Amino acid sequence: MASGFQQTLEWAVGAGAYAAFDRYTGDRPGWSGGEWEEAFGGGGSVVEWLTMVEPEGSADTTLQTGALLAYVKPAAVGALPTALNIQGGVVATAGGAVRHTDAYITSCEMSLEHNGVVSVNYGWKALTPSWATIATAATPIDTLPFPWHGSNVLIEDAAYMVGQWSLTQENEITLHSDLDEKVAGAARFPVWAEPGPYRANLTATLRAPFDPDELDPLADCGATFGAVMTVTDCGGEAARILTVTLVDFKLDNVTSSIVEGGELVEYEVTAHATPNDLTAVDIDISPVGV
Repeated sequence: MASGFQQTLEWAVGAGAYAAFDRYTGDRPGWSGGEWEEAFGGGGSVVEWLTMVEPEGSADTTLQTGALLAYVKPAAVGALPTALNIQGGVVATAGGAVRHTDAYITSCEMSLEHNGVVSVNYGWKALTPSWATIATAATPIDTLPFPWHGSNVLIEDAAYMVGQWSLTQENEITLHSDLDEKVAGAARFPVWAEPGPYRANLTATLRAPFDPDELDPLADCGATFGAVMTVTDCGGEAARILTVTLVDFKLDNVTSSIVEGGELVEYEVTAHATPNDLTAVDIDISPVGV
């Protein structure tokens, strides 16, 4: 019998050493697809076959080192992000873990809300899954998180009493197989990954409304804006600062609800970057390694 103390979730680049995810929870690396398909015929005949397995996984983390953030965006439009190896499960148990090789980050959602810390959810797809035995877990991360009270948000250099923000980056990666001869034991695994568009989207709740003369989603040509979100980890003289810089985001909508007397009115803002604009989002943690 195992508990969470005997579990790990780790990542590596190439043949490099595995490192633990920032504080994490979520499902063990797994897969979708691979179901039995069926077809019926005359006389009650029936045939069944198996579909392609799509290795995939996700992890809910608290931002600490943020080392994995460097592998979210591709280096160029039309390219895949850096391939990773990701493994997770029960340590020191034969076949107690699953390993994904040639894994690519497909989504990265970074968010912060009042009374919380900066969180990051990672999603990925991979070409090859396998059962693994992890003899020794990577050392858990003990770096300070980034709490809400160390935060500041400016949209076009103005403050809007932001209560929550969420930035999502996505790589639309599709896994494929073919009809060529397969390796025994991996016949239903994908054999290549097709890169798609890179996208970035922002959602934020505000207590102060936008001035329509400055940012109006109904304007003839729409509205674009920049934003800077900073969060300090409260590490004293050695404090690190997370800086998220957004450039030329297009304002999609601003909505609010009619609320009861005494309740505060909130405005929800949604915006997006031009697809494949790899300069629209910049994330920096400085100083590094503190």
